[in-house]
Amino acid sequence: MDLRFAYMFNRHWGAYGELGLSFYKLKRDDRNVIEDIFEGFLDIVFPGISKVKPRLLLGVTYSTSLKKWELSPRLGLGYEWILSKNSSSSKTYNDGNVVTVSKEYDANPLIINPGINIGYRLSRVSTIFADISYNQPLTSSSLNIHTTSSDNHKSFDYKSSSVGRNIILSVGIRLQTRNK
Repeated sequence: MDLRFAYMFNRHWGAYGELGLSFYKLKRDDRNVIEDIFEGFLDIVFPGISKVKPRLLLGVTYSTSLKKWELSPRLGLGYEWILSKNSSSSKTYNDGNVVTVSKEYDANPLIINPGINIGYRLSRVSTIFADISYNQPLTSSSLNIHTTSSDNHKSFDYKSSSVGRNIILSVGIRLQTRNK
C-alpha cells in the first residue's frame, strides 16, 4: 500500500514524497517467548501491526500529457525498515561447557526507486492509472553470527547481494486537488 503526494513546481517538473507499507511476516529461528507475547499483544490491539514494514521515499517527477493521457516517470531515494535486531542465547551442557550464540541483523536498506505512472483522465479531477516501480537496494543487508564456548570462538558473516528486491504494480484512481 502506497500513499504518494506530489507538488509540481511548474507544468512538467515536481517533487514527491511517498509512504509505502508492505505486509509480511519474517520467519526467524531466534525468537523468544517475550517477543512472541509482546508481538501477540500488539497484534490484538492493532491487528496485523507486526507484519507492517514501512518505506519512505523522496524524489523528483516529470509529468507530460497528450490529450487525455498522462505520463509521469519519477526517481526517488528512500529507506526501507525491515529488520534490525541483536539477540543472544546461552546453553549450558552437562560437562559445564557454556555455549553462547549472538546474532546481529541489519536489514534496513537505503533504496533507489525508479517508476512510471500512466493515466487516462476521466474528468477534471479524476484519472484512472497504472503504475510500476522497482525498489533497488543501494546497501546490503547483513547477518553476523558469533558462537562462543569455553574452548572455541566462531564468527560467520553473511551479506545479501545488491540485486533488486521487488517490483510494485498498482492500478487505481487518482484524485487531484487542482486542475491542470
